[in-house]
Amino acid sequence: MKPVLYFFDAPLLGRVEIPAYFTLLTIGFGLAMWMTWRESKRIKLDPELILDANLWMVVWGIIGARVLHVIAQARKNLQSIEVDVFALQNVLEVCTPEDFSGKTIALINIGANITNVVIVERGTPQLFRDLSLGGFFFTENIRKELSIPFEEAEKLLKGIPGKSATPDQFANLLSMNVRDLLDEIEKTFSFYEASEKRERKIEQIVLSGGLANVQNMVSAFETKFRIKAEVLNPFRNIRVDDKKFDAVYFTDMAPIFGVAVGLATRKVEK
Repeated sequence: MKPVLYFFDAPLLGRVEIPAYFTLLTIGFGLAMWMTWRESKRIKLDPELILDANLWMVVWGIIGARVLHVIAQARKNLQSIEVDVFALQNVLEVCTPEDFSGKTIALINIGANITNVVIVERGTPQLFRDLSLGGFFFTENIRKELSIPFEEAEKLLKGIPGKSATPDQFANLLSMNVRDLLDEIEKTFSFYEASEKRERKIEQIVLSGGLANVQNMVSAFETKFRIKAEVLNPFRNIRVDDKKFDAVYFTDMAPIFGVAVGLATRKVEK
């Protein structure tokens, strides 16, 4: 195969080359995305969700290929690749080994900018998805609606009372933002449950991340999906010296440490 399919001279740019590998890669990506998008309509899945998933797979596929290329060039052996969803799966196995191996669990990490969704079916990951919704999205919407500084909106989200809104006003505003998040997660659940002919059902929801402890977050998930929901405690099976750590602070901050604990407790085969 010719390394360069075509080249031409452009003003100011000089020689412009069209590489064969990149061209074929782009055509392959385009055809795959079009075929899955068309197939999703036939089997009555959400085409937008399928397109979104395809775009993320392209992005992470390119990033992963470049990382492996750099490692190969450095003549190093790759031991592991960790991303948020793998770390969350690790911590779930450490905290609740019985549920991890015996149930289908949706673990949802609501972070600052991204919400990670991983569905684990009896110990085996089945679906990953990253949503562009997180704490910043909530805070920015509250700031705009109440016309207040970002810092004050952030305090309201953390449960610190302010003069800019009554408790009822804030509760209604927060409910609207939570509803947007739940609608996106519902699409992910529907895709998972409809992806095979056999019946698939999520049995438990586990929340982690900075917004997991937000007012009525757990009850909102339970009301929407009619599934038991709880906040992740990554320190559940980890012994801590109460004399060195504030137990109350430890409990309040626990959901934020889901990814960190998952990275720290991962197993490396020798």
